[in-house]
Amino acid sequence: MDGSIHPHKHLLYHYLKQREDGEFVRILEQTKDIFSLYSKNSINVYSFEEYEDRHGKTREVIKKLIKTYNNSEIVMTLVKANEKGNTCRGAL
Repeated sequence: MDGSIHPHKHLLYHYLKQREDGEFVRILEQTKDIFSLYSKNSINVYSFEEYEDRHGKTREVIKKLIKTYNNSEIVMTLVKANEKGNTCRGAL
């Protein structure tokens, strides 16, 4: 199962860093079932803690996602997984 999740997570992170919101959300929506199955519904599967964010790019883009996609349950799940106090170091 990790063979499916791991590459998709790298792809998600790439689109997040490149500020390609539309592609990021599209991939997020398309992979939510497999992520849910793999994680047994744990939101921590959406944490980007293992990725280094030296320049704060991911935090900046995630904050933008909140404004643009606040009606998307899967986007807000990802936001929650990356909030301070959750698992992501240097999160929101």
